[in-house]
Amino acid sequence: TQDERLTRALIHEAKLGGLLHHPNVVETYDFGEVDGQAWIAMELVTGIGLDRVLETREPLPPDVALEMVAQISAGLTHAHELGSEEGHTPLVHRDLKPSNVIISNSGLVKVLDFGIAKATHIGGNTTETGLTKGTPAYMSPEQAAGQPVDARSDLFAAGCLLYEMLTGARFFSGDTVYQIMMSVVRVEELLLEKARLDAVDAAVPGASDVVRRCMRADRAQRYSSALELESA
Repeated sequence: TQDERLTRALIHEAKLGGLLHHPNVVETYDFGEVDGQAWIAMELVTGIGLDRVLETREPLPPDVALEMVAQISAGLTHAHELGSEEGHTPLVHRDLKPSNVIISNSGLVKVLDFGIAKATHIGGNTTETGLTKGTPAYMSPEQAAGQPVDARSDLFAAGCLLYEMLTGARFFSGDTVYQIMMSVVRVEELLLEKARLDAVDAAVPGASDVVRRCMRADRAQRYSSALELESA
């Protein structure tokens, strides 16, 4: 039944979250089921969602934007490296977007909702590509095409976030999901539009190189890891 599927999905999310213990990831403390009702106990973060911050469509102060992406990258590094010592597939977020980032009142930036992440060391291999699971404006070309994704798909989304924070505008826009996804497929053409990346360099000279490398259509040309992105 649908209720059973929802319960399984909730427990799966809790198992994934329970593996993640890092200052830049929202903690999952416990989970269980009582009288057929599944529950998750998660960290309470007092702060504001990045989506709320970006609603104004105004650029963030450059040092704030860079610090936030560095902290997001640190959280992703922790997740991506999870299980790697045992040779397992890294945990990939697959839906990194402003509403899945929260800034706490203490200044910590936290990534939340690893619920659609794929971890083969928990759930076994799956044929689900995640095509309908991501958010189009932050979705990598390979995910938009329904192909398998790896950690570099999250780096693509991080590049989208950095662009939006520094310019106040989304990199990919359109009136429909289809239009946005067609823009994602054409990302290499868009990266060649001088005005787009000039706006990034106007905020932080040289930052366009970081955005461009995150958002290459060929994932082999992106940063090799979130740690490398954080350093950049």
